[in-house]
Amino acid sequence: MKHCIPPPLQYATFQNLNCSFSNRRALDRLSASTEAYFVLRNHLIQTHSCLSVCHYILGIGDRHLENLMINKSTGGIIGIDFGYSFGISTTMLPIPELMPFRLTGQFRNLLLPLTDLGPYRIPMTHVLRALRNDSQLLLNTMDIFVHEPLLDWQVNAQKQLNQLDETDTSLNWYPKEKISICTQKLKGINCAFITGEELRLHQKRGLKEFQEVAFGISQYNIRKRYLEKAENQGCASKYYLKPEEQVACLIDQATDFNILGRTYAGWKPYI
Repeated sequence: MKHCIPPPLQYATFQNLNCSFSNRRALDRLSASTEAYFVLRNHLIQTHSCLSVCHYILGIGDRHLENLMINKSTGGIIGIDFGYSFGISTTMLPIPELMPFRLTGQFRNLLLPLTDLGPYRIPMTHVLRALRNDSQLLLNTMDIFVHEPLLDWQVNAQKQLNQLDETDTSLNWYPKEKISICTQKLKGINCAFITGEELRLHQKRGLKEFQEVAFGISQYNIRKRYLEKAENQGCASKYYLKPEEQVACLIDQATDFNILGRTYAGWKPYI
């Protein structure tokens, strides 16, 4: 009977890997050969790319080092703890999260000496294109949150209604707004514009400085240039990016030092 029991999965959090400013040494310790290292690295990058895009669509935040786990046998990544979903980490936390997913130097350094993020960008583009092609299936699944909203959503909706002194006491608008943001993501709306919309719903209000940081500066950020192009055409809220353009904006926002430098210290954006 003993041989019938499957071995336990060898998972560890990135925090427990003690990989300092890079995952490279951690993967090197897990690899029996140079070939094994590249297999582990490629699988890590591909699974992390897929996971990042899915987390973005569902608005899952709080992706600190203890919420990402790696299979030490295959290099595959899984996410845990989805308490902050549908943009809650942007709309409710005292220090809002402005990055769409975690792509800090810890992951980018895996590609050294290469500096191009193509190994991340290409899988993200394929995954995003697949999700956008079958977007209606995803949205139909999410529709249950409109008819049966989470208790937290009802509480948050009531708080916002009280702050705005609205006469309409219907709470149905809140889940619809959450699903609407997911719809915009699947249509290809600029991630900076969506982050700005989520900040507009923040419980503290008036986060204009955070919105400006999320939009970026056209001299440095590609997402800002796409925003300006849309504004010049008078369609900022309906300017649909191609999957390649959308991924470029997402990576640009996730790696923006001006955003990472304003993030809650416990998220450890410096790693």
